[in-house]
Amino acid sequence: MRALIICLFIVVSVLCVESLKDEDVRRQWQEYREKFNKSYRSPVEESTRFAIFCHNLQVIEAHNKLFEEGKTSFKIGINEFTDWSEEEFKEYVSHSLISEKDIIGMLTEDDEVIQSKWAEFQSKYRKSYKSPVETRKRYLIFKNNFIKMQEHNNLFDQGLVSDLLGINQFSDWTQEEFRDFVNKGLIPTEEGSILRRWGDFKRKFNKSYPSITEAEKRFNIFKENVRSIDQHNALYEEGKSTYFMGINQFTDWTNEEYKEWVRTH
Repeated sequence: MRALIICLFIVVSVLCVESLKDEDVRRQWQEYREKFNKSYRSPVEESTRFAIFCHNLQVIEAHNKLFEEGKTSFKIGINEFTDWSEEEFKEYVSHSLISEKDIIGMLTEDDEVIQSKWAEFQSKYRKSYKSPVETRKRYLIFKNNFIKMQEHNNLFDQGLVSDLLGINQFSDWTQEEFRDFVNKGLIPTEEGSILRRWGDFKRKFNKSYPSITEAEKRFNIFKENVRSIDQHNALYEEGKSTYFMGINQFTDWTNEEYKEWVRTH
């Protein structure tokens, strides 16, 4: 039986190496062992861990290919647990042997700025998650959204776009989650009628936004402008103003953006 197990893992290892570039896999395996100070009790154990490592490498590459194709919102990479099976990791997490802070630190190698922004985000919006695995997932989504926000704001600095983006309560959500939230009419608002008018506005003027952050920003600007319009029209109905105002294609713009657009056009 032992010989059969050894044979199986050798076969799995060979198949894995053949499916990826042999030299690259062995280089990553060596770097992985050195970085995380990995040692194994026997050749059988090492063969087992190498086979799992190869499998996880394939999973990582397949996932990151989806990221490059825009089909997922975050990338994943090699970490301390890459020679563990999924079942082993779940068991480890279920026994609370790893904290949320530890899992973020071990599974990612990010700029300190993102780590700091993540901590501020969690504190400001009182974010907590049911498990370290969920925490990691939300962190990676937040990281991806933060990077996109920075790229957009770099364009703003170059004068190529007219607005800045910022972190908000939805920054740990995917675009799909936010769209579903919007479609169900769950965006928080003091006036239910604003949601209906927001939907009508987007349809009428064919509005779409490149990110969750941008959509929420434009909704908040629209909401404030609609409130101002309603207040003005109340004065009109009382005979205290001589003209009536309505919603138009600029209602999701700030006054500053509109003034700049008038100046340049």
